[in-house]
Amino acid sequence: MKGRKPEGNRQCLRREELKKLEIMYAGFSIEDFSRVLHYFLFYCYTEIHFNDIKNLKNSKILFNNRHLFVSLRQLKTNLSVEIPLGSKAYTCLHEKG
Repeated sequence: MKGRKPEGNRQCLRREELKKLEIMYAGFSIEDFSRVLHYFLFYCYTEIHFNDIKNLKNSKILFNNRHLFVSLRQLKTNLSVEIPLGSKAYTCLHEKG
C-alpha cells in the first residue's frame, strides 16, 4: 500500500524576501548555515533541486549562443534538461567552486 503525498501549498518568494535572504547570506559567518542558504538561493535562481545541485559538475555548465546554461539529467525524473543561468545564478555557482 502506497501512502498519499499531502497536497502542498507552494508559494513563490517576493523579490523583497529574496533580497533579504541575499543580504543575510552575505553576512553569515556560520559555515553550515551559509552553505544551506547558498544552495537555497541557487535553487531560487534556477529551480534545480538540491540533489541535482550537489551532483553538479563543471563539465555540465555550457556556453551556447552567448548564454550560459546547465545541462543535466534530473535525479528525480531522470529527464535531461537545460537550465539557463542568469547572472545571480552564475555568481552563486561560481562561489560554490
